[in-house]
Amino acid sequence: MRPNAIPLTGVIALVFAAGVAPVGGQTVTAEASESSLAFSTFLGGRDFDHAVDIAVDASGHVYVLSYSTSKNFPTTSGAFDKKLTGKSGLRDLAVSKFEPNGQDLVWSTYLGGSDSDCFVGCALEMDATGAVYVAGTTESSDFPTTPGAFDTTFNGPSGLGGDAFVTKLAPDGGSLVYSTFIGGAAGDSVFGLEVDSDGAAYVTGTTHRAEDTEQDFPTTAGAFARDVRGYSDAFVTKLAPDGSALDYSTLLGGTDEGTDGETGFAVRVDDSGAAYVTGNATSPDFPTTEGAFDRSPGGSTDGFVTKLAPDGSSLTYSTFLSGSLVDNMRDLGVDDNGAAHVIGRTRSGDFPTTEGSFDRSLGGNSDGFVTKLAPDGSSLTYSTFLGGSSGDGALGIAIDATGRAVVTGSTGSPDYPLTSEAFDATLDGRNDAFVTLLDSSASTLESSTFLGGAADLDRVNAVALDAEGAAHVVGATGSADFPTTPRTFDSKFNGAIDGFVTKLLFGVAE
Repeated sequence: MRPNAIPLTGVIALVFAAGVAPVGGQTVTAEASESSLAFSTFLGGRDFDHAVDIAVDASGHVYVLSYSTSKNFPTTSGAFDKKLTGKSGLRDLAVSKFEPNGQDLVWSTYLGGSDSDCFVGCALEMDATGAVYVAGTTESSDFPTTPGAFDTTFNGPSGLGGDAFVTKLAPDGGSLVYSTFIGGAAGDSVFGLEVDSDGAAYVTGTTHRAEDTEQDFPTTAGAFARDVRGYSDAFVTKLAPDGSALDYSTLLGGTDEGTDGETGFAVRVDDSGAAYVTGNATSPDFPTTEGAFDRSPGGSTDGFVTKLAPDGSSLTYSTFLSGSLVDNMRDLGVDDNGAAHVIGRTRSGDFPTTEGSFDRSLGGNSDGFVTKLAPDGSSLTYSTFLGGSSGDGALGIAIDATGRAVVTGSTGSPDYPLTSEAFDATLDGRNDAFVTLLDSSASTLESSTFLGGAADLDRVNAVALDAEGAAHVVGATGSADFPTTPRTFDSKFNGAIDGFVTKLLFGVAE
């Protein structure tokens, strides 16, 4: 299970050598760059590659999930699959394990079938043994499955949404422990994944109503909801540790018949086995609970945060989180007290914020946001906008043991809020990635920096903290001058779009 809270050994800050990055657009010196970034490397081949998720183990090894259309994406001897299986221009997944210093691959493998994989969403987790779990969406009827897995038959329509899948790779990346489809006759997608201390995988996403209800998304007896109520519903599914059966599977949605419906984007699990889910809803009657923070829908697309009982049979709490326009949830973390921290993008000027928070005003056409709910879901502990005068969106979050949030995403705002010691204080292209650390009350920024190059695409998709508190981020860039470090795995831009893996010295004592 990825830790929800990780202790930090030092003051969280971006550490610089003598060449401090100046505010105002000057070039960051190599000395400053190397001291601020523990490592930074491209990851990809000659075509299109996106790094989409990341995990870090107790010894500092870094696990990265990518999707790739490159036939020369780096793989290693003994890997499960060294060849791109997808047809020309279609995506395969790739899973890579790096040494802690970012200089070498321990192993790296493709994962996919002959059609598009990670078609809509995909996610990665790991367990204490070093086994790696990947979940997502595939349009490949020949996506690899294993004997005895829950479902080895492709159910969804290829080209119209496909099937969800969950795959567990052996710790050496050389074989599949299990691999299964999860879905019905209509399109099914997974966006969020969590693994508990027993090795049970939890996934969330969206499923569409099938014309033949006997082939609808698989649910279990006693689950909170078993029928798709609208055009599409979110789902939360827990697999048995060996991947052979469902421990529980429930739907989560309302009766809206529009083309969006409900989607779960992220799931986390606490020590009791309760699952926390965040996502988007368009149904005014999306299920909420008595005493929850907000039981009334606000706009055309609302966020939701839901906590399920450990057996998936009931809702501990469920609340909307929204303003009067469009609000999109993207990720969440859960701290040791059971408080959910949620991030995403909002277009609503009246998105709920709290007194004393860092920013209570929408700055541009969209802003990121960071919201912490009380453990019982009845109120907001804090909520703040995070953005500048253009478009901004938060995509990933990690929570430390003191409750501080490291938030990542993409911004088009040259005035996105930064701190004086920012590694990069200049928006270099139309959009840059950002990495921002808030204090535990979300009243101030402790560190905040751009991360990018001259091209129009730089985005951080996910963040993970290591045992020392250093922030590891992954994303995608079109910038040949994206910052890399000496002696890293790959300092050369490879193709149209490359993935990247960067370790920033957050939390490392000077």
